[in-house]
Amino acid sequence: MEKLNEIFLFDVFQYESAQHDVRALWHSNVVEHLFLFGLFENRLRKNGVLDQDIVPCNLYTTDYEYLNNILSPLTVCKFNDIKFDDYFSMDEDINTVKLCIGVVLYNNTKEEISQLLWSIKENIKTIDDKVEFAILDNSEEPVTLSQFDLGGIGASRWLIHRPENIGFGAGHNQLMSKAFDGDATHYMGLNPDGFLLRDAVVNALQFAVSKGCPSLIELDAEPLTHPKWYHPISGETEWVSGAAFLLDREVYNRTSGFDEAFPMYCEDVDLSFRARIAEARLYVAPRARFYHDTVERTYKIDSWRNIKMLIGTWYLCEKWGNEKRAKALKVQLAEEGVSINRLPTVAERMSDVPDDIKSSLEKPRFSDSRFW
Repeated sequence: MEKLNEIFLFDVFQYESAQHDVRALWHSNVVEHLFLFGLFENRLRKNGVLDQDIVPCNLYTTDYEYLNNILSPLTVCKFNDIKFDDYFSMDEDINTVKLCIGVVLYNNTKEEISQLLWSIKENIKTIDDKVEFAILDNSEEPVTLSQFDLGGIGASRWLIHRPENIGFGAGHNQLMSKAFDGDATHYMGLNPDGFLLRDAVVNALQFAVSKGCPSLIELDAEPLTHPKWYHPISGETEWVSGAAFLLDREVYNRTSGFDEAFPMYCEDVDLSFRARIAEARLYVAPRARFYHDTVERTYKIDSWRNIKMLIGTWYLCEKWGNEKRAKALKVQLAEEGVSINRLPTVAERMSDVPDDIKSSLEKPRFSDSRFW
């Protein structure tokens, strides 16, 4: 630490003493944490190391962005002047990519489906010949492709009807299996109650290609971004939401997709954990955005959805061996009036769970939080 204090233009010891949370949880020294995370959390300014009166940074500018662009000690860093580094400069060649976009329906309105289809069409104008589009419909009364204007949506299109409702995970598994039995290199799964924002597909594919490794990728959400943490530069995260995701053939081969025994909710967390064990990397692609409006759910009490989420969380904890949390969830479900005897049987229990996944299972959102 003495050597570091000589190098840096601030008091390293003063900074370290103020980072109570980091010293309690971080496995290495506090300065390492500063460079990996703290600069993006504005810890220098929050601790008075960068005086906001002397260094009047824009509120949207992180400590990293300011220090990366500073030309003199008193330079004001304006938002429009920020020059992002190579992590944010995506111009990858996606000519070899073959994408299947898959959607699993269940009693969705024609308006919802039409809005999603329009957004797909707008997104793939320049790569239409590299895309196929697939629907699996779990509704009792199926949609037909002839109901919609599909011109310009993919080089090929297909629909599977499963009126017995095989569920979200099994539905995507069928679509992924058929896609990867063909010549698809990547599969993008999208919820039907949302839509792609501008350039989301191309940005997601360029992000995936830039990583150069088997990857499971989440398209970032609008208008309410997911509160789970991801690294602001690399995009790495602990699990990937199933609302809008992208995976490559290798990740599918290593994981076989979703666990179809899962009840509703948390099957995406389970897939993410298995992908981590299979040595795939997990990311959020911040420039690939999917509009999935869950704001109303945040403020409206929905007992049916809440119970389904509790059951999914309980199943995940049972499968992955967090007995303490599973037991607490059983008590909570009983208080909600759910008969414990009617909970689903856990079809598979994981053994030799790695410590990093055990750590994720302890966290309220199975991940560190970005906001609270």
